[in-house]
Amino acid sequence: KSDRMTICQNQLSMGYQFAGGFAEFMIIPDEVIRVNGVNKIPENVSFDEAAVTEPLACVLNSQQILQITKGDVVLVMGSGPIGCLHVRVARALGASKVFLADINGGRVKLASDVVKPDATIDMSTQDLAAEMKKLTDGRGPNIIITAAPSGKAQEDAISMVSAGGKVSFFGGLPKENPFINCDANIVHYKEVTLYGANGSSPAQNKQALQMISTGEVKVADLITHRVKLENVQSAIDAVLSGQAIKVVVNP
Repeated sequence: KSDRMTICQNQLSMGYQFAGGFAEFMIIPDEVIRVNGVNKIPENVSFDEAAVTEPLACVLNSQQILQITKGDVVLVMGSGPIGCLHVRVARALGASKVFLADINGGRVKLASDVVKPDATIDMSTQDLAAEMKKLTDGRGPNIIITAAPSGKAQEDAISMVSAGGKVSFFGGLPKENPFINCDANIVHYKEVTLYGANGSSPAQNKQALQMISTGEVKVADLITHRVKLENVQSAIDAVLSGQAIKVVVNP
């Protein structure tokens, strides 16, 4: 009734309730068609670029919930494809500064060379909290997005965000260990707002495809590896090693 499809109790999603991953062909269920879940790829968008539509739509969902706007100072924790997209969307929405951090030094350098954040923090060699204070005159970013499945990142985000700031738990945690230690007094006295972000709606998927088509958000340069379906394991290995940003598997 609230038109928030990402938290529908009866949500059905491709790749979850409907099979089709790592397949050459799939049948689109009627349930997907009824909610306008199928979009025509514009002629100026390649299949590889179109493959980035879904993660971009998820990023849009998160940043629309946060209401990122001009003047915001944003820290993105996690430099995978989602983190890179968060950097680019935050810029597109008018954020004044966008920082990118990761514990994998090689991955964050690779990502930063592509998306060019205002500052890059290699958490394997640098103190993120100290760097954030230096870069924000002691205030901290007013928006922090945890684009990684890390409870430690979520805890650190709460402690680093500015007074009156917002934290988005974008990356879900492992089901066997979903708990974190939250200093409730920080949330209380600094009036911090915590947000969840999960998935995307068909409308956001359509918007993401349009942003790719118009060039508002570039995605082609995020695709570092392309593999055939029979070599999908090499794609998974490249992602796990931190040697890739976005990998596209072609049937």
